[in-house]
Amino acid sequence: MNWCCPVFKDYVSVAGERGYAILINKFEEKSLLFILQHRSIDPGKESLVTSSTPLSLETNAHIAFCPWCGTDLHAFYEKQDVAGNGGSDSNA
Repeated sequence: MNWCCPVFKDYVSVAGERGYAILINKFEEKSLLFILQHRSIDPGKESLVTSSTPLSLETNAHIAFCPWCGTDLHAFYEKQDVAGNGGSDSNA
């Protein structure tokens, strides 16, 4: 697998953990979706959070360019055999 930059690779490797990550989802078998995600709390611990004010425990933003090196993600990864790391994306 060729990565556009080392930072992008690092953020893909921490998908699903607390903090920032990059998710790569396969959409309709051919298209790739790139998502910048932030999780406020470790997965599985959401039930421990109580608040009288609404909180965002997970935020997702679809991205088209690498936030660190500026690479066009679809153009760079479309010909590579990319295994998604983010499951299905129901908001696509």
